[in-house]
Amino acid sequence: MTYGRTYSENPVELPLHLPQLEPTGRESCKICDHVKLWRAAYRTGIGTPDGYADMSKVTDCNLELRNHPHQPRVMALPIKPPSVSA
Repeated sequence: MTYGRTYSENPVELPLHLPQLEPTGRESCKICDHVKLWRAAYRTGIGTPDGYADMSKVTDCNLELRNHPHQPRVMALPIKPPSVSA
């Protein structure tokens, strides 16, 4: 005969965390446009200095877009934008 486990309290239900949408930046903002170009380059690897995709830098770009212009910069992007063709 097997005995089931008994617990003194009910199980805890944690909230469901759905994935957040990527920030879009502000329209007609040169800095946001610049960061969006780099985010696309880092996602695909096209136009990056090493030619490889880097999702860590994509996350950095998302933070930069989300925090701009209200927070200090999270990272510094190169001045020259990448050549990305969608």
